[in-house]
Amino acid sequence: MTVPGEIDPGEFERAVDRLTAGVERVYLHVDLDSIDLNHARANKYAAPGGPTLDRLSDCVRHVCERFEIAAAAITAYDPNLDDGGRTLRAARRIASDVAHGAHG
Repeated sequence: MTVPGEIDPGEFERAVDRLTAGVERVYLHVDLDSIDLNHARANKYAAPGGPTLDRLSDCVRHVCERFEIAAAAITAYDPNLDDGGRTLRAARRIASDVAHGAHG
């Protein structure tokens, strides 16, 4: 499942619910450049219109509650473009969400 742009909480939860019918384990891939540019700049591809860090974090925790995480990746970070360490803090938060929510 790919979630582009803003994340509607209801649509996201329905999409996750549909996956639970046939899937128990997932590979969770989070591109940091999906976060709205006003909240974090992960790399040169970051753009406005993505989810806030809070919304992305909520989604990651929801996935972790519903599935066993077989593997996870947090990607696309260029520290040279990270203004004030916001993206690094975002990555750490997402990693913590995965670590605390992962079960197996």
